[in-house]
Amino acid sequence: MTLPLSPLPAGEAVSWAAVSFAGEAPFAAFAARLPVALQNAVPRRRNEFLAGRYCAVRALARAGCMDAAWPARRDDGLPAWPAGWLGSISHTADGALAAVARCSACTALGVDVERIMSANQAEAVRSLVAMPGELERLTGLTPAQALTLLFSAKEALYKALYPQLRRFVDFSAACVSGWQDHALSLRLAQHWSLDWPQGRCLPVAHAFVGPHVHTAVCVPA
Repeated sequence: MTLPLSPLPAGEAVSWAAVSFAGEAPFAAFAARLPVALQNAVPRRRNEFLAGRYCAVRALARAGCMDAAWPARRDDGLPAWPAGWLGSISHTADGALAAVARCSACTALGVDVERIMSANQAEAVRSLVAMPGELERLTGLTPAQALTLLFSAKEALYKALYPQLRRFVDFSAACVSGWQDHALSLRLAQHWSLDWPQGRCLPVAHAFVGPHVHTAVCVPA
C-alpha cells in the first residue's frame, strides 16, 4: 500500500504527487510498464522507477493534463513528458516525488527527495557537497540536516537545468546565497550557459517530512 507524503509548498503553476512505501511489493502490479533497459534491474531499482512514474502520472492528472499517460523513458534516461509540459521525478528506497508544470508557466523545474544522512554519511560527503562557509549559514538545523538539505537543493537545481544544458556540473557550481526564516536560495558560482550566467540566484523550496527532505527549484516563465 502506498501512503501520501506531505507535498512541498506550491503555487498554482506546479502540481505535485508523493508517496512512501515499504519493501519491493507495492508497485509490482505495474511491472509491465518497465522499459526494456530496467526489466533485469534489481528489484529495488525497478520499484523506485515505478514509484516515480506513478507519482508523475498522478501529478499530470491533478494538473488537468489531457494526455496524462505513464511517462516513457527516453534514450537519454529522462522522462518523456507530454507536449507542452515539463517535470521532474525523484525517489529513495522508501519514497518518491514528482512535480509537473506547463511549459507556458515554468521554464525549469527540478525536484529531489533524500533521506536524512547519518553522521557517518554526512562526514564522508561533506567535502564534496559543501563549499567553505555554506553549512555555517544554515542555522537552526543539525549538521546532518544541513548537509542533506544542501545536497538535495543542489541536486534539484541540477535536475531543473540539465534538460537545457545536457552536461554535468559538480556541487561547487552553486552555493548558498541566502538563508533567512528558513528560505533557501542558491547562487550559480560559475557560468552554466547564456541563460544561466554566473551570479544568478534561484530560490529552493524545501520541506522536512519525517526522515526525508524534499527540495524543488521552479523557475517561472
